[in-house]
Formats: sequence, structure tokens, C-alpha cells
Amino acid sequence: MQIFAKSINFRKADDEKRQVFGIVYEPDVVDLQGEFTDANEIEKAAHMFLENYRVLGDMHMDKVAPEDAAVIESYVAPIEFIMGGQRVTKGSWVIGVQVHADALWKRIKDGEITGFSMGGFATVEE
Repeated sequence: MQIFAKSINFRKADDEKRQVFGIVYEPDVVDLQGEFTDANEIEKAAHMFLENYRVLGDMHMDKVAPEDAAVIESYVAPIEFIMGGQRVTKGSWVIGVQVHADALWKRIKDGEITGFSMGGFATVEE
């Protein structure tokens, strides 16, 4: 999963702890590539990520070293709720990331990195 991109903004950031939280993918909402999926497929992707990968990416290009940043929370929203003043829809994949690297945290604070984005491969069905 490539987590840092400019598609879905962070919902919450904790400067003191250097943590960011937000939606990776929201059900039935068209993404920047004109694609969308439902809550069931999002849940499958979220579980597959934790079971098989747990690798963070930087702008869909490079891997982020575990000593630089790590996933500290990952869940599919069981209900609709508000996080950081913004709505999180039921069925959305939400993650939290602990940022250790000073340079990475600076890019987040400077607005160069603004949110999460799911990377991967899929078969498109008509």
C-alpha cells in the first residue's frame, strides 16, 4: 500500500506524538483514477495488507523504511463517525501511522504529504 499521496487528506494529526490518522479508501466514492469499490472489497484489501504486506510507500514510488514510519492502527470503520472534525463513512479503511523520521515528519508538516492512498493491482470488472 502506498500511503502518502494527495488524494484523501489526513483526518487527524498529533504533533507531539508525531502520528497521523486518516482514510485509505472510502466505499462507493470515485477516486482520482475514476475507480471505486464497495465496503466488502475494501475490507478484503485492508485485511490482506495486514496479513501479507505491512509496507508503507512514499508517493507511490519508494518504500518507507520501518524505522522511518510504521502502521500503528488499521481498521475498517464499523460505524460512521467524526475524526478530526471530518466524517468517516462506515466501511472506510482507516489507518494510523507513527512517523519516526524527522525528514518525513517535516514533509507532512509542510503540506507536501497530505494523506493516504491505496496502491495495488486489481482486475476491473464491467
